[in-house]
Amino acid sequence: MTPTLRPRVVWALWLGSLLVCGAADTQRRRPSLNGNAASKGSSSEESLGSQLLTAVLADDLESAAAIFASVSASQAVRLSNAIDWRGKSVLMHASSRNHAEMAKLLIDQKARVDAADYTGGATALMLAARNGSISAVETLVEAGAKVSATTPQGTTVLMQAVANGSAPIVAHLLTASADPNPRDKGGASALSLAASTGNGQIVRLLAAAGAALDSADVHGRPAECLAAHTFTHLPRIGDESPTRCVQGSTALLVAAAAGQVGVVDVLLELGADPDAKDAEGITALMEAGRAPDGFEAAQRLVAAKASTTVFSRAGFTPLSMAAGSGNGPVVALLLQHNADPNALHEEGSTALMAAAENGSVPIVQALLAVGAEVGAARHDGLTALMAGCGQTNTALVKA
Repeated sequence: MTPTLRPRVVWALWLGSLLVCGAADTQRRRPSLNGNAASKGSSSEESLGSQLLTAVLADDLESAAAIFASVSASQAVRLSNAIDWRGKSVLMHASSRNHAEMAKLLIDQKARVDAADYTGGATALMLAARNGSISAVETLVEAGAKVSATTPQGTTVLMQAVANGSAPIVAHLLTASADPNPRDKGGASALSLAASTGNGQIVRLLAAAGAALDSADVHGRPAECLAAHTFTHLPRIGDESPTRCVQGSTALLVAAAAGQVGVVDVLLELGADPDAKDAEGITALMEAGRAPDGFEAAQRLVAAKASTTVFSRAGFTPLSMAAGSGNGPVVALLLQHNADPNALHEEGSTALMAAAENGSVPIVQALLAVGAEVGAARHDGLTALMAGCGQTNTALVKA
């Protein structure tokens, strides 16, 4: 059994795929911008609501102020909370576009800063953070918007800012006491998101605010994931399968799998454990070994004294993982650091078996040159020679 060659799929944060339908307060009457009149006299208010939305989108403060000046105080409150057919309020529209002065005008008219939209449960602050709207974020936080707000899927405001890659917004939210450690229902944290995107500056900000460097996914994995016994359990971005199989990854494993060398450096510098394992016993060095661009990350991990002898639950070492993935440079690196080519777990394969199953002649030759045993057999009786005979490449058998 050779290691799965796919790199770890790092969960990602996208408003529209990860977010799900959220609840909204429908008890208070607010003008809808979709033109559905609810009661006598509301058609006029609908028209004003549409005019207000037009002004908000254009960041036309003068027109918006004139609309509020032309109505009663109660109408002004309803207009400031007007929503479109998706439940997205005029404040959300203003905030997501970084129209900070418009947002302040709406808030002064008693717009609800923590209202959530219908399609994903996002608040105005979440949308501003996700779009990098720093001025709007500052306005909303000053007005008391909850930095701890989450969507029904557990996505936080801070995660939205990390997904955008905006260090200033992340810093502002952390200053406003945003917690860096919550995880969403898919197991992602703000730190793991920053690691996957390679943003070392944000990793440092989160760590300074108390993000747990070696914290792993804490959610249980469905039985379907355990039965699959694969190395990559998380669905690809955009996969809407109801089964989301979490892996127990730390930020370092995520960074190594993604080939984010800069983040690997930062995490190791900050004291992350180079030998932390996920739920399958995979380490960061194993992840680097099976990642096509994992050589530099592997170098950093070896320099940090990451173990070259550890076994995963499926019986693979970093060397056999790299050999089975066809990653010659990492194989050479590990052999230079005295990795055992004959290490064999009761559940796994030697590096030579894995390389033979993969069909990699250069790696097979490199392993034989350092004394890899051709006759060693794994638990099912398979030897490296038998694995090689199963390949169509005659050069592999001759090696």
